[in-house]
This record gives sequence, C-alpha cells and structure tokens, in this order.
Amino acid sequence: MQILEQRFLRGPNIHADTPCLLSVLDLGDLYGVSTRELPQFNEALLQLLPSLADHLVPTGQPGGFAQRLREGTYLARVVEHVCLGLQCLAGAPASFGRTRPVTGTPGQYRAGCATFSIW
Repeated sequence: MQILEQRFLRGPNIHADTPCLLSVLDLGDLYGVSTRELPQFNEALLQLLPSLADHLVPTGQPGGFAQRLREGTYLARVVEHVCLGLQCLAGAPASFGRTRPVTGTPGQYRAGCATFSIW
C-alpha cells in the first residue's frame, strides 16, 4: 500500500463543508483483500488503537467498525478509520470520513476525514 497524495483542505471544499485531510491511496497487492483474510490483523489493530472498537458505521451503531473488521472490510476503509482515530487522539474533533474509489484506476482510493461535516 502506498500513499500517493495527502493534502489538508482548508475550509469548505468539494469533499466537505469543513477542513479535511484527503489521502489518495494505492492498495497495490492488497486491492480486493478483506480484513477477514489477514490473520490476526483485526486483533492487532484494535490492540494498538482501542478507540477504534467504539467507532460508528453508517448505521450509527457503536462498535460497528469492530464488527465490520470481523466480518471483513477493505483496507482503504481501515485507513479512513485509523485517520479519524489518530486525529481524535491528537485532540482534533474529527468525526466523519468517507472512502471512494478513484474513477478509472482500480486499486486506488480517496480517503478523507473531516470535522463535523457531510461529504
């Protein structure tokens, strides 16, 4: 996995109404690999960043992200949640993220983390 680009977008932009961190990722060999397929990955991630266990998913249920890890989610989504978790631990009120594929480029994704906004 490589981070191809990372930008901090100040103020309202096409991705969020508030400032956000935007990353462009290339998953490389990990494209299409689910967290369910990586032995001990989920346990190690939650041990390193225990606050991720409480992250919500779009349904709004607490602990939903940990459940998604166990069921199997893709690594671009994991990067999004790690970004949110690290920002919160650093004292930034990050509360919303979104990950979308880069059109026409399989294996590349835009992952963004914003503060109290809607994409």
